[in-house]
Amino acid sequence: MEKTQEESQNQLSNFQAEAEEAGEDVLVSGELWLGLSANIQLFIIDLQSREYRVGVTPGIGYGLKWRPSFWTISKALLALDFFFKC
Repeated sequence: MEKTQEESQNQLSNFQAEAEEAGEDVLVSGELWLGLSANIQLFIIDLQSREYRVGVTPGIGYGLKWRPSFWTISKALLALDFFFKC
């Protein structure tokens, strides 16, 4: 069963409270989740000839995303995704 974002946040808050009670430092609080991603590559580099080849390559992927609690600019600050190119 997939966890909602609110359940994930509650679980993280509980973890932080337990760590603080135990006297452990919590380095960075935030959210960690798996999610879909979309990608459009606008150029391709030929490594043998070191030339740019203009092109558009769409792709879809899935990966791990992370956002610290202080980050409010976008949904995720860091992401590690694996893409399938069309």
